[in-house]
Amino acid sequence: MEPSSIQSMMSALPTLPALLQHFGQTPTRSRLLWLQFVIVLVAGSVHAASLAWPFPFVFAQGQPLWGLQLLALTLLAAQLDGSRSWGRAAWLGGAFSVAMLCGTFWWLFISMHDYGGLAAPLTVLAIVLLAVFLGLYYAAAAALFVVLAPAQRAQRALVFAALWLLAELARVKLFTGFPWGEGGYAHVDGWARPLAAWVGVHGLTFLAALVAASLAMCLRAQDPLAGSDQPGFCQCGGGLAAGDGRSLRQGPATPAAGDAAAGQHSSERKIPAGHRCGHVAALVRRAVA
Repeated sequence: MEPSSIQSMMSALPTLPALLQHFGQTPTRSRLLWLQFVIVLVAGSVHAASLAWPFPFVFAQGQPLWGLQLLALTLLAAQLDGSRSWGRAAWLGGAFSVAMLCGTFWWLFISMHDYGGLAAPLTVLAIVLLAVFLGLYYAAAAALFVVLAPAQRAQRALVFAALWLLAELARVKLFTGFPWGEGGYAHVDGWARPLAAWVGVHGLTFLAALVAASLAMCLRAQDPLAGSDQPGFCQCGGGLAAGDGRSLRQGPATPAAGDAAAGQHSSERKIPAGHRCGHVAALVRRAVA
């Protein structure tokens, strides 16, 4: 082969910077979708750990941790509340539930493998398939939340809590039921303990879902670009001040006609750090919605 042919072939190959730039151009929407899946998988694992802390450090082993349970459900509710597609919501709810259920009844591996003699790969497969089957209830609840959720935040929280309870009841009652690890058990020693005798574990499950969804709606309401006409009911200092009549969507105030200096520097006007964070958060949520 002639040197000129080799040189022409080498020149046609992409350079390393071009390859790096090509692989770095993953669509933002896809990256954020994967980020959502990571969030719900971690949240589902946290939900399982909140029922009985499995590790001998940080907390007392075997202790129910109601705060972690609320945190896990808050993360899930926030992802679902920012989703406009019922299909995506179903996938997110299913991923959360599979992680939650696998972390809840992992002990079936000991029963089926150590004592039952079933091969380890088949045992793992059986546990995952059981979690996927039971997770269909939660996937359906997540999809229905996106379809049925009203515009008002308090009503959305109620709808989320009701659908979450229905998914738990379906897992507990249908096909002989599998009630192990219902979310309400994380609150038997927590803030809702006095209510347990009145509402039972299912009532605690509903109350926990309601509180978690309310927290999720509350955090999303802090965003000045969330698109809601209602004022955020728990805005912090990073959001818009209560007396501010403008939102960031209106942009900076237009300078007076004779104010040349203001007109010259209007494009350089800086947005406060809290507003910038809210602006970025709004863009992220709109990208994944």
